[in-house]
Amino acid sequence: MIATHPHEDHIGGLDNILNAFSVEQIIDSRDIHTSKTYTEYINAVAIEKKNGAKCFLDTDATFDLANGINFKVIELGDGYKNTNNNSVVAMLDYNNAEILFTGDLESDVEIPNLAKFTDIELFKVGHPGSRTATSQEFYTKRF
Repeated sequence: MIATHPHEDHIGGLDNILNAFSVEQIIDSRDIHTSKTYTEYINAVAIEKKNGAKCFLDTDATFDLANGINFKVIELGDGYKNTNNNSVVAMLDYNNAEILFTGDLESDVEIPNLAKFTDIELFKVGHPGSRTATSQEFYTKRF
């Protein structure tokens, strides 16, 4: 399970998933929040960790999911004032077709990290179409 960052539209309901299903791995951005939704989420994560789930805190990591399917977390740094820019960024490689997921990453962090986003076939638009996300420079250099 991936919690890209602690905003409600990205973690809302994950506590219910954790309470209903056994989750083996949790990838989290490390950011904290003061919302009730975040508290419910982090409490459910703590219980799941006691039950054996491994928690990965937004560091470079590659997960072999199945034959020909890899999932790679791409660390871009943490500690940005804007929580969106601390989003978990990941690449799914399915038989050499790479799909990029950037959470709500904004262009001021995306642009300096363009070299980390190579050979992309599909892209889930960052911060669903926000004017502060997914720059023209990104499209020009990567597609």
